[in-house]
Amino acid sequence: MNPMTGFFTAIGMAAVIGIAMVAVFHRPIRTMLSEACATEARSRFWTTYLCALFILVPLVAASVFATFSSRYIATATLIEGTFLFSAGGLLVALIVIGRNISSALGPMMAPLNNAGGDDTPFGEAGAAPDNGP
Repeated sequence: MNPMTGFFTAIGMAAVIGIAMVAVFHRPIRTMLSEACATEARSRFWTTYLCALFILVPLVAASVFATFSSRYIATATLIEGTFLFSAGGLLVALIVIGRNISSALGPMMAPLNNAGGDDTPFGEAGAAPDNGP
């Protein structure tokens, strides 16, 4: 495959992958960020930022793969490498985004096991429940 054709094929695939990610994650992220952010403007900003990130990460990963791969590469290898690099970049981005949103929402989330009826998980300042003899 011609190097320029291969490069633009990789960029096109990465753009499709990124746009698909935006289509899938836009609404859930907007809902979650509207709960985490104090204002609607902040929520819109961070949603737009994350959507741009979902498109840019695969594009950068695919361009790195296409640039540093050999000049004449088989089409199947190009498609496989582009998908691998794009998906790997998105996976890393999703892990980082998920951890940051989780830490931001952490104080707002209710405990899973509220045996004591207060805000601590086990009823007394983090102490485990006493099950007795």
